[in-house]
Amino acid sequence: MPINKGINIFFFFISIVISYLIYFSIDFIVGVTAFYTESIWGLSMTKDAIILFLSGGVIPLPLFPENLRRVF
Repeated sequence: MPINKGINIFFFFISIVISYLIYFSIDFIVGVTAFYTESIWGLSMTKDAIILFLSGGVIPLPLFPENLRRVF
């Protein structure tokens, strides 16, 4: 059965919107903690490092173990 390219494009744009909302939510939570702490630098750097690692920016995704590759 052929794959409908139109539905793939639709789901691609939906995934972009959802990923942007997730990133915004994480950034918002880190930003809100700025009201309760003296320095947000450490938390911001930790957030950036985790996102960079999980997105394959530090270690390419094919080098992750099989269980983690299925999640990402």
